[in-house]
Amino acid sequence: MRMRITRLQLENFKNYSLLDFEFPNTNPLILIGNNGQGKTNFIEAIAILALSKSFQKSHLKDMVNWFVHEENTGLPEYFRIKGSVENRHGVQELEVFCGKGKKYPKTLKVDELKTKPKDYLGHLRIVLFTPQDLNIIMLSPKLRRRFVDLMISQIDRDYLEHLSKYLGIVKQRNRLLDYIRKGEARTDELNYWDEQLALHGSYILWKRRIVFDELNESLEKHYETISQEAVEIRLRWKKVWKKNLDLKSMEKDTPSFELPRQEDYRRLLLDYLKNNQKRDIALAMTCGGPHREDFIFEMNGRDLAEFGSRGECRSTILALKLAELEYIQQVTGESPVLLFDDVLSELDLKRQKNLLGLLGDEQVIITSTHLDEPMEAGVWEVKEGRLTPCTSG
Repeated sequence: MRMRITRLQLENFKNYSLLDFEFPNTNPLILIGNNGQGKTNFIEAIAILALSKSFQKSHLKDMVNWFVHEENTGLPEYFRIKGSVENRHGVQELEVFCGKGKKYPKTLKVDELKTKPKDYLGHLRIVLFTPQDLNIIMLSPKLRRRFVDLMISQIDRDYLEHLSKYLGIVKQRNRLLDYIRKGEARTDELNYWDEQLALHGSYILWKRRIVFDELNESLEKHYETISQEAVEIRLRWKKVWKKNLDLKSMEKDTPSFELPRQEDYRRLLLDYLKNNQKRDIALAMTCGGPHREDFIFEMNGRDLAEFGSRGECRSTILALKLAELEYIQQVTGESPVLLFDDVLSELDLKRQKNLLGLLGDEQVIITSTHLDEPMEAGVWEVKEGRLTPCTSG
């Protein structure tokens, strides 16, 4: 079964004052237009509807329509994104509301009922590709962790809850470390927080490695299809928490096999925290754990960030997104919505066709400044926050 967004309504979102868009049955849907007209904003609105946060790292309150100023216009400073989504539950109505200040707090709704973030995720799943995703390979480890966390949170609500609690505990532990360094608290007060970090952090470590094993199963296949080149490519975490822990080699169907995997990571992380307490106290910072993890892309045994060409990096990220798509389908039984923001301009015609040829029945939404040649698609022009059909078929 495939997920599908059938209607998108925007109110005071970025350059969209009001939009009520019903998606055509044609697939893919291609939005074309000059830069600054609202193509990426349209994609971002769908992403926020799915994730309840922005892929642009901006605060949601900063996305209120630029011309809305309550003190000058009398218009309330908030935005609202609503969408109708077809999924295994039928048709569901999703809503994200957020404004400036405490007057308009962020609110999530499913079928008009207020919902907590951990219960909101999963009603609309997406796989998103933007040109900035090349930075996943080249730039900060934070970007790589963000990609992993957003992907897993869409399919595992427990992961999101553990991650949220873990990050909160890191802040509390760091505050205590500072007190200890100043002589205002005792070292043994860390024991409780170490136990809590290990409890929640172990789930994060365990789940990340299971997911990476699955992504590595199909990464090479997708890379070869996109680039027409056979290479050895894999994702590898830099930190080895237990050298002999190989999740794929464990015999899941062996009755005598009873290794508590999450418990194993809990013990390893707890030992790590205790062994590094002196360093953490000296720096007043929790220096290791899931919040500091990093992974690399290896191609033929070499770090792609150091040795890869732009073309190899681009094809790798596309292959990663397709591996993500395949994994979400396998786990949930539903195809997510694919969002490709300005991807076609990064690819020649051959790679464009190779990419589109890999897609099945998934709903696909693509933005581009132009089309190099006609395509079987629903094509709409975006201009100053308005959408107009250009052609169909």
